[in-house]
Amino acid sequence: MRSSYRIILFLLFAFLGGRLLAQSAAVNGQVHDASGAAIKGANVTLLNLDTQVKLVTTSNPDGSFILPPVAPGHYELKVVSAGFQP
Repeated sequence: MRSSYRIILFLLFAFLGGRLLAQSAAVNGQVHDASGAAIKGANVTLLNLDTQVKLVTTSNPDGSFILPPVAPGHYELKVVSAGFQP
């Protein structure tokens, strides 16, 4: 009986372990100016400071942007748009 529990636990970790440990989060938001108006076409860059991998997107007409899911880590988010200072 005890060995059957071990087998069940082994199978659970073998099939679900990777999924349980895999963590990611989507990055999304909205780009607005000081008055609250949406900024269309802003360049949004997410840089992984550990791997130097960049994800880039552009804000849509309502200022929204969505980046694909990323793993936990240290990131820098930059938003640049013509007519605005960094």
